[in-house]
Amino acid sequence: MDTEFVETVVVEPAAEADLYHRPSRITRISTMSNIISWVILAIGVLIFGYLSYSLITSIVQAGPGIAFSQIVQAFITPFLILVVSLFLFAVLQWLSEVVYLWMDIEENTRKA
Repeated sequence: MDTEFVETVVVEPAAEADLYHRPSRITRISTMSNIISWVILAIGVLIFGYLSYSLITSIVQAGPGIAFSQIVQAFITPFLILVVSLFLFAVLQWLSEVVYLWMDIEENTRKA
């Protein structure tokens, strides 16, 4: 009679680090912040382009009867939209990178 021997290997769970955060969730937050920042920038640039094109065509149609101060006042809104979208883009990009920095600092202090 043939007998078969089956070997069983007991795998002990690896010692997990005592963390107060979940790296996968924090990485997801950073990724979403990065994606949202690019979406906000794209929308801001599209709105700026559309409003600028609309204002330029209406200025051209109006002819020489428009004063320079009126043109400047008309372009304030598109430029403010562009500035706000650039600011939000910068803040969300900063948040995206700072999350990784915080994780690196926490890892270095835990190892020390």
